[in-house]
Amino acid sequence: MFDDNMFEEWLNEKAGEVFDKVGREEAIRPDEMIILVLKAQVNHFTHLDTDLRKNMRDLREDMNELRRETNDLRKDMNELRRDMNELRRDMNELRQESISLRRGMNTLREDMEKRFNRTQWL
Repeated sequence: MFDDNMFEEWLNEKAGEVFDKVGREEAIRPDEMIILVLKAQVNHFTHLDTDLRKNMRDLREDMNELRRETNDLRKDMNELRRDMNELRRDMNELRQESISLRRGMNTLREDMEKRFNRTQWL
């Protein structure tokens, strides 16, 4: 298989030779122009690779943060469910107490009406 380092070393050497020629204001051949274009593409791919790797790292960090926030949200939702269940139990107890109070009030009202009716006829 082709060794990337060997290719880069060769390309850097050849590009250096062509740049020296350009620096001396000598004309360059088409094959030397191709070397410059190839060097520019390799540089471009290297920058793209670096940017892509950075973006992937950032994305991984964002995903990990999202996982943490999702777990926190799940914990909060479970707490909220527990609180809601407790609130429902409390509300049911209050309803039962209210029903008992109404019954007690009705019993007192009936007793008062009976007493009132008895005293009215006396």
